[in-house]
Amino acid sequence: MSEAQAVLVAVLQDQLAEARAEIEWLRAALSELENSLTWHTTCLNCASLLDRSYDDYVRAEKAEARLAAIREFAEKCGYITHDQVEGVLGARAALRDTGPTEEGAST
Repeated sequence: MSEAQAVLVAVLQDQLAEARAEIEWLRAALSELENSLTWHTTCLNCASLLDRSYDDYVRAEKAEARLAAIREFAEKCGYITHDQVEGVLGARAALRDTGPTEEGAST
């Protein structure tokens, strides 16, 4: 390969790398625009927020379904009763609402 050909190959490789980077950027931009159209909004940030919120909703629904299945199994097997489950969940919620307490603090 001559020196001129080597230089041409190097230039073309650089241009190819730049073109690939631009294609990736365009794909990301197109994806954002598609999300905004899906959510019927012109705000890309709003569409992103709606995506995350929907993902959280789906995750929560799956977790609730799994928890219900585990609770049902535990109750059928006699490991725990419905009232015990509700008591544990209520105590957990109360602790979460009150926040951590200092060790040794009197109430």
